[in-house]
Amino acid sequence: EADADIIGRLAHRAQARTRVGRDLHIESVARGFTTTLLEELDYRIEARNTEMIRATIERIDDAEPARRGFVTVPAAFPDASS
Repeated sequence: EADADIIGRLAHRAQARTRVGRDLHIESVARGFTTTLLEELDYRIEARNTEMIRATIERIDDAEPARRGFVTVPAAFPDASS
């Protein structure tokens, strides 16, 4: 979170003080980047995503038994994911 705050402050300065920063709307880019970064670091979200992928793969395998085992998904441990 501290790094995300630093990125946001630097982007604000770049947008306020440089033409390139304004042209790129760098504050918006930085917000998008830090939002995605913080989500990637939230293992609860990653555990849910893993389970969603697992369920999708199972449905595909049920529809196409010849593909069963072609793709495997690692186990998630929700109690250890925070």
